[in-house]
Amino acid sequence: MKTSTKYFSVALFTFIAGYFFLRYAYNAASEIPFAREMILVVLGTIAITAALISRQSEVEIEKEQRVKIFDLK
Repeated sequence: MKTSTKYFSVALFTFIAGYFFLRYAYNAASEIPFAREMILVVLGTIAITAALISRQSEVEIEKEQRVKIFDLK
C-alpha cells in the first residue's frame, strides 16, 4: 500500500472518529446549555481555521507562480 493511501486512511478515520465524538458530546451535553455552547465554539473555531488555512494555501500558490513568471522574464 502506498504511503499516500495510508495517510488518507488515517486522515479519514480521524475525521470520522472526531465527527462521532463531537456528535456524542453535543447530544450528551443537552442538559447543560453552557457545555453545548462550548462545543459549538470549538466547531466554529475549527471551521474558521480551516477556511483561513485554505485561503493561505491559495495565496502561497499564486505567489509562487508569480515568482516563477518573474524569474522567466
